[in-house]
Amino acid sequence: MKNKNNVIVVTVLFITMFCTYLNVFASVNKNTFQYYKMIDVQKTGYVKVPIDGEIYNKTNRALSDIRIYNDSDGEIPYVIYREKKKYDDARIQSDHLIINKSYRDDMFFFTIDRKNNKEIVNKMIIDINNNDYLYRVELQGSNDSEEWLNISIDGYLHDLNTKNNDIGKEIRIDDNNFRYLKVKLISVMGKLTDKEFVSAQLAYLEENTVDAVRIPSEIIEHKEQKERSSFIIDTKYNNTLFDKLKFVTSDINFNRNIEVFGSNHQKEWQRVENSQISVYQVGDIDVSNDELEVRPSRFRYIKVNVVNNDNVPIDIQEIEVYQTPEYLIFDSQLEHEYRIYFGNDTIQKPEYDFGKVIDLVDMQTIGEANVSGIMENQQYSDDYKPLSERYEYLIWIIIVVMVGALGYLIIKNLKKISDA
Repeated sequence: MKNKNNVIVVTVLFITMFCTYLNVFASVNKNTFQYYKMIDVQKTGYVKVPIDGEIYNKTNRALSDIRIYNDSDGEIPYVIYREKKKYDDARIQSDHLIINKSYRDDMFFFTIDRKNNKEIVNKMIIDINNNDYLYRVELQGSNDSEEWLNISIDGYLHDLNTKNNDIGKEIRIDDNNFRYLKVKLISVMGKLTDKEFVSAQLAYLEENTVDAVRIPSEIIEHKEQKERSSFIIDTKYNNTLFDKLKFVTSDINFNRNIEVFGSNHQKEWQRVENSQISVYQVGDIDVSNDELEVRPSRFRYIKVNVVNNDNVPIDIQEIEVYQTPEYLIFDSQLEHEYRIYFGNDTIQKPEYDFGKVIDLVDMQTIGEANVSGIMENQQYSDDYKPLSERYEYLIWIIIVVMVGALGYLIIKNLKKISDA
């Protein structure tokens, strides 16, 4: 009898655990998803499919409920790809000399002697131990320190109380490999002497540019509160990816802290970014930092707080929203038709070996496939939902059974101890 009771308890616990397993690991096929889009494949090989607003709107924020199936109901491995900026920033100058430093009439001069280094450079980093300055930069190059040629400069040297202090220290210059570089810093704001000048470095910056795409959006709420202006932006679709904001204003000479939040339903807001924007115009010099790169986030609504403190609020006419597009990349066969299925919040992210192979593929050679409009999956059935989704009371029954079985064992053992 004793062994029989133990068998019953163990059996109950096993059944309970098995039901829990079924609850977590529900089967997945194309009928698991509520929506799909047709993919127009024009060739065999790797293709990329854009993730558009209709897909974002019907998926979860993690994009885990996306699958690709062919016309034979075969699940096709894919990877989500978003191009990123890549830098090869090697500060190749470590043995140059700073010579001929001088100061005259709000201008600071110095020369860089690169000695025998013939590497090409296109970036200059000037470190100054000072605050609130703005300098115009002029640059000349020479190989014999007698004949000098002008080198084009992109940017100004400045420190305008921005949190990212490297912004104003780095200046892009034309590619060159002159031995001597003569630098002239002309003060527009602030003073500079030999005491504030710290160092100058040279680098070669190789960068691939990624074009951000503006996405449709509108400001649906604007409030002026104490010491801050608040905006709510609607991007039209849930889970819309965004990674850059651009502030459109005609105001100048300001610096503001910016707080960015995101939400799909305007109920709970999650912090996305804290940063700054600034625009300064002094004479013919325009230093604008009105674009804000933020952590890639997926929300429909974006709340932006502009912290004015005791300043007059700046007049913001528009806040433009941008994204670096995301794609689904998979290996296609021309003889098959393909569909993207999506729309089931309970589905977990798939794990494919394809994600490791794709790192070896040249993304520049991959063609883009078009997709149809969104369609409802007529074969969709919630039978493929986890058991707890179909039967809300099931999890409570499992808990009660487990507690009862464990309670029975505990009471039984306590009784044995009492009898002993």
